[in-house]
Amino acid sequence: MKGFIGFFVALSLMIGMSAPLFASECADLAAKVEETIASSQASDDKKEQASTLLDEGTAACESGDEAKGVTILNQALGLLN
Repeated sequence: MKGFIGFFVALSLMIGMSAPLFASECADLAAKVEETIASSQASDDKKEQASTLLDEGTAACESGDEAKGVTILNQALGLLN
């Protein structure tokens, strides 16, 4: 029983400590997308699509779905590279 409680506490700490890492990654990626949109030589259509994805990714991050937000923000960067 002690082993189970220790495992549960360790697991809870790992999960709790990983959330800020995703949040930081979201903020960093969102800033990178904004910078890339501003400096990109991509077409206006691609920039508009990336901007839409930026909004969607940021919304996902803010709602707590950081993994989805990171995926969407990476898609935005992929459009512009």
